Amino acid sequence: ELVIPPEINGLITGEGSSLFLVNDTSGDGSAITNIVVPTFVSADIDNDANTFTVIMDVTNNVNYTFVLNTFRTDVKTTRDNYQLVTVNLVNPPVTLTPGGTSRVTIVGAWNQDAENYVVQNYASASTINVQLENTTIDVNGITVTLSQPIAIDVPLSLEG
Repeated sequence: ELVIPPEINGLITGEGSSLFLVNDTSGDGSAITNIVVPTFVSADIDNDANTFTVIMDVTNNVNYTFVLNTFRTDVKTTRDNYQLVTVNLVNPPVTLTPGGTSRVTIVGAWNQDAENYVVQNYASASTINVQLENTTIDVNGITVTLSQPIAIDVPLSLEG
């Protein structure tokens, strides 16, 4: 059985790679930072259904309402581009009101072949390097598909 530990929190809150925070590395304050700030709530794995669920509370820090209609991405291994998981937003749309906080849930689903692949190729690994590809986000009816993959190191452990 594949177990993804709580360190996934760092991926969501911006420790290392993040989909949600914009880092101002210029030092001149020209970048808009922390437009929306996610706070990790929980993560759960359903091994019988081959799914994981991540729940976040997302705070909107600008005076504009965002409506998240779609979030979808494929998770593939960086080493050989093997498709592991597809991740989707649950119960869209999610409305982020100015200054408000909304609960956002995403679910990832994998098949038995993907689980076997990870067990066979990463049994002794403490992390797996993956890329988020074909990432599509629809906010307020504007759909963006990211042209470049997002690289993430995911901590993992294998049990059973």
